[in-house]
Amino acid sequence: MSRILAYYRTPITNRLEAITCRYNQETGAYEATFEVSTNVEAGTYKFDHILVRDTSENDLLVWDKEALAKGEFHVYTENNPPVFTNLTVDKKVMELIEADQTIHLTLHATDDTHLQDAVVYYLSLITKTKIAVPLTLNGSTGSTVTGDFLIHSNTKAGSWKVDSIETKDMNDNITRVRADSVDLSSGQFTILPDQTEPEKPVVNEVTDRVTVVQGTTEPGATVDVVVNGDIISTGRAGSDKKFSITITTQKAGTVLTIIAVDWEGNKSDPTTVQVVRGKPGWSLENGYWYYYDPVTYVKKTGWYKVGSTWYFSNNDGVMQTGWIRYKGSWYYLKNSGAMATGWVNVNNKWYYLQIFGDMLTGRFFYNGHWYFLQPNGAMVTGSYRILGTTYYFDKNGSLR
Repeated sequence: MSRILAYYRTPITNRLEAITCRYNQETGAYEATFEVSTNVEAGTYKFDHILVRDTSENDLLVWDKEALAKGEFHVYTENNPPVFTNLTVDKKVMELIEADQTIHLTLHATDDTHLQDAVVYYLSLITKTKIAVPLTLNGSTGSTVTGDFLIHSNTKAGSWKVDSIETKDMNDNITRVRADSVDLSSGQFTILPDQTEPEKPVVNEVTDRVTVVQGTTEPGATVDVVVNGDIISTGRAGSDKKFSITITTQKAGTVLTIIAVDWEGNKSDPTTVQVVRGKPGWSLENGYWYYYDPVTYVKKTGWYKVGSTWYFSNNDGVMQTGWIRYKGSWYYLKNSGAMATGWVNVNNKWYYLQIFGDMLTGRFFYNGHWYFLQPNGAMVTGSYRILGTTYYFDKNGSLR
């Protein structure tokens, strides 16, 4: 014989599975082994047919179901749940927390097959709700699962106790154990409270114009701004240590006290800053430009002149740029905020702004040439129809 293949039908998906039979000289028979793995289909496996091939590649197919019935076998699903053995942690006491750390959990259990995974539930010290820590299979023995409990800087200090454990095997059989019926104290650990006060805040200069207090301190710390013993605003430092807290404008001479408070309630040494009077003229605040009168120190709004240049600020004092409409006329303010006059190119279109900055439209005469500006102010080039008559304007806009 060259080859003998035995074909079985799987009990669930009805697929054909081929098993190669090899000659055993001791028994004088062709034999094969069917490997039953953890993911094999449960049920009755029946012979579909047998292929016998000789050395000349001649095939014989055997379909005799009565004869083949003797090769049937049954695979049963294992229904026994895992048996919990123990749970351990690599640290019983977590020292002062400076950054994210982990408690490593190891769970042992016995099972007829392999463990698949497990979940350890700890009881939250604050909300009394369950916090799930997933454990996954570790190693080839199939009896150990491991995982990590991540300790953040804001994790509550105290004794963390196991509430319950769920352990699952490869056949999805689950064992549940609870702390009120099984001693799970081996999974308990304690986090010591952080008693180190946060970094003393470093605070930027505060003027009587700004509406924010900015600086740096311990990441994640709450930052209070205090005036005369009252907290007027609160914020939080980011992971980059920076904070930016909105306040109402304060009078020059006002003393601000800035204090950082960490998750455990530890307070930093206070930082005091005195509000100073802002300098007159231009001031960049929170990404916007403002202009303060050199005499009155009052923030300018509307039209105002600085030197020989006109500017416009809205009702909040923010300097404007681009197109603005004022009392029925359009004006263009450059990126610097300066009011434009004369010819100006905006997005590849030409406009003409008169001596007082208002945009011109219609026909007008300039340097010996006639031009025509559309109702939106854009200069006309090429052919253009005006009151029923077609005119031609060259690339520079002058009438030909």
